[in-house]
Amino acid sequence: MKLHIQLFNQTKFLRQAQLPAIRFFTLIAALIVSLFPDGSDASMTLEEAIGIAISRDAEIKRLGTGSLALQEQALADGQLPDPVVKLGMLNLPTDTFSLDQEPMTQFRVGVMQGFPAGDTLAIKTELGELKSLSGFYGQADRIRQIRRQIRSFWLQILHWQDVRQVYRKNETLFRQLIEVSQSLYSVGKVNQHDVLRAELELSQLTDRIDLAHLKEAESRAGLVRWVGLEYKDRILLPLQSQWKPPSTADNPFQQLQRHPRLLQIDQQIQVSSGEVRLAEQAYKPSWGLEMGYGWRDGNNPNGESRADFLSIGVSLSMPIFSAVQQDRTVQSKSLNQETLRQKRLDLLQILLSDVELQKERAANNRERADYYRLNMLPKAEAQYAAALNAYQSATTPFADVVRSALQIQKIQLERLILQLNQRNAIVQLDYLLVEPTAREKQVLDEAQKRRQPQ
Repeated sequence: MKLHIQLFNQTKFLRQAQLPAIRFFTLIAALIVSLFPDGSDASMTLEEAIGIAISRDAEIKRLGTGSLALQEQALADGQLPDPVVKLGMLNLPTDTFSLDQEPMTQFRVGVMQGFPAGDTLAIKTELGELKSLSGFYGQADRIRQIRRQIRSFWLQILHWQDVRQVYRKNETLFRQLIEVSQSLYSVGKVNQHDVLRAELELSQLTDRIDLAHLKEAESRAGLVRWVGLEYKDRILLPLQSQWKPPSTADNPFQQLQRHPRLLQIDQQIQVSSGEVRLAEQAYKPSWGLEMGYGWRDGNNPNGESRADFLSIGVSLSMPIFSAVQQDRTVQSKSLNQETLRQKRLDLLQILLSDVELQKERAANNRERADYYRLNMLPKAEAQYAAALNAYQSATTPFADVVRSALQIQKIQLERLILQLNQRNAIVQLDYLLVEPTAREKQVLDEAQKRRQPQ
């Protein structure tokens, strides 16, 4: 009976001491940070990991480079085509090939410059600038994706650390059960089967601890893929604040209007509108200007030198087949624009439904986790204490004690899964609704600065 009371009190103490233990390990982590001020060999916070991942991400750099390339192309597209220089010998007699035999023989130099129809050049420049914005919005969305991915890996790592902690507590519990069963076996109250069962459960717990360690290593490898191998041995500090969903005081419909994915489609719609206006320029004629100078050799019959020739000409295109070509091109571009509008509407509906789903998941998993902690876990611990007391009194089999101990473990693990699911839902809500970070805001401000009015 004394051993039972001691075991029960120790189990109750472990549950009550959970919060001080977390504070203790946080204090130890802070001490490590103070020993390594530069952080080169110590710890890493979640925000530090996100910042490192964003700074070294190749996709963000690729999108930025692609945007710069489109800006340069926009400047090139807005320039006039190169002039054409013509050199030629006109009306050269084939009998003597003499330059002064015939009065119409001349050496001609000419230049021709083409001018595209209407506002073609200005619209092409505008389209190039608009297309370059796609890279900025892509960068902003990539930043959000990285934040979501890093947080997900971070939560998985901390989850498997918590799982190992649960297994280690149960490992201590089953070691004590082995002592209880051995004590009762030594006085002949139980058979050796109970001792072997307790030892088997302890061995299985050891295997589960190894598996949890492997799962943590897999999650850490995913994190290292983003932050680099030099950070693979960093101590991950626990989350410093309570994880709460982003504020939805504003209408989620309005909040989502600022999401980079929707802003990117808005930009594509603007590009499509510009392409319609560009196609409409084909209704206007393109034209060209040509100027030539003809040098003649020889003299006129009156003995005077032959005069040179100067020629000037203007050419115009004649868009007279509009029903076949221009009309169909404009209609095609207009349909593309409408397709993008429908695509935006569809994406907005998907994002809105995801917001509602993630809000429900976060709330439901939080409520269930609290219910497990406040209701189910105390009852399971009380059941275990009662089963152990009955076992020591030889009124219940050892299997009931083991089932009670495993039930505590099951409830603790399920609560951790609910907590992980709740936090993952918050991570997704953060991706959808959170206000832009400093880096994301910088990218979006740059995009807004380059945006051209319609």
